[in-house]
Amino acid sequence: MVLTPSCTFLQAVRVLHHRGWHSVRVFPELYAIGDWRCWLIASGYGSTRRPFRMTLHIGSEDWAMPFSHDPTVSLTAEQIADGLEPLLDPRARQADPAYGPWYEELLRQSGPTALPVFRGAGFPGGSGPAVIGQDGEVTVLDIAPEPPEPVRAGAVG
Repeated sequence: MVLTPSCTFLQAVRVLHHRGWHSVRVFPELYAIGDWRCWLIASGYGSTRRPFRMTLHIGSEDWAMPFSHDPTVSLTAEQIADGLEPLLDPRARQADPAYGPWYEELLRQSGPTALPVFRGAGFPGGSGPAVIGQDGEVTVLDIAPEPPEPVRAGAVG
């Protein structure tokens, strides 16, 4: 399993955080057919009324993204962030102070050879975040659960 496109995408979310898109969160899942998929959401707006909710079906060997580019060409985290920014709702710039440090720790523990997984096939139910390695093995991380989303004025949950 080649993880480079997916790992680079996760690094792009870090770049977005550094650019001021603080409430951008990821929600990675593992499907029974072995696909790793990642939702990109804005925190604090409830599960049904988000300013944006983007699903990325990132393949293990291609660079398909929700913006125009040649999917056979590798992208940097900065290039992915550049492509995602025009698709983001400005409300995603609102503060989410607990998530940034937690996300940094998630990336540190995942490393360059594994992808985080929050739920899905092969995922131990009731556990915290886990990673799937290149060999397909799922391992629970020693990390706190994802921080609660901040409450936003006018948000509907």
